[in-house]
Amino acid sequence: MGSPLAMASSAQAAAAPSAFTSLAPYRLLDTRYGVGAAKVAVAKGGTVHLQVATRGGVPATGVSAVVLNVTVTAPTKPGYVTVYGDGTTRPTASNLNFVAGQTIPNLVIAPVGANGKVALYNGTGGTIHLIADVSGYYRSRARTAAGAFGALAPTGCWIPATGWARPRSRLPLVAWWPCRSPPAGACRPRGSLQWC
Repeated sequence: MGSPLAMASSAQAAAAPSAFTSLAPYRLLDTRYGVGAAKVAVAKGGTVHLQVATRGGVPATGVSAVVLNVTVTAPTKPGYVTVYGDGTTRPTASNLNFVAGQTIPNLVIAPVGANGKVALYNGTGGTIHLIADVSGYYRSRARTAAGAFGALAPTGCWIPATGWARPRSRLPLVAWWPCRSPPAGACRPRGSLQWC
């Protein structure tokens, strides 16, 4: 058992701005059984507005982001899911991609909206079922310590890149980087394009 001083320090750290608090996994959402949303598959282009604050150990206030294990199951068409703070502009990047009939999870750190909710958008031409388990959260307020966590909406960008996958393969290559620029040394400029 830890000393009172060590336990007090741990409690202070958890309450600090941007500090992370882990939780025992708790199911917040399962559209197959009506947990956290209606007992119905999510329609194409539909959004689930999931209440996370006050559930599964997540506080009612003072939370900037939650850690969710999001699972898609029984998709009728290929597509993607985007998870973001409810009441904010939906980002164009995805958190989870899948093909028809696939069951696939992904760990997501999602900002929490001012209403205590997270939005899960079905970016497919068909229906899907969604499952989400929470396993932790980040405190809000200003980041005052170096290395403190700050939640951002997912972002991706296309870099105009062309070239050949390997010498004489004659396979065109188009690169996508989940960042604002490709890794150093990955591409070289040629005119107005990046060659990789």
